[in-house]
Amino acid sequence: MPDQNDRSADVTDTAAPDAAGTDTALREIPLPERIPEPVLDFHPPHHAANSWRDFFVHIATIVIGLLIAVGLEQTVEWVHPRHQRHQLQ
Repeated sequence: MPDQNDRSADVTDTAAPDAAGTDTALREIPLPERIPEPVLDFHPPHHAANSWRDFFVHIATIVIGLLIAVGLEQTVEWVHPRHQRHQLQ
């Protein structure tokens, strides 16, 4: 099976017979350009947690970030139906 990133394995298609009933030559149909997937950019800590305090500060930072993200998402979910209802009126 050819590699999906290999551009030399473009799809080829046989053209339909023309009006005279003879097959036309093979033609190449190039694949559309691929859209690159977004890359999650995260930064690991520069040093390991040397104490329990460092560990809990790191965990607390993660938890606070998650709470902020979930809170913002829930706010959007709460506002969106109200906005749609306002547009219908």
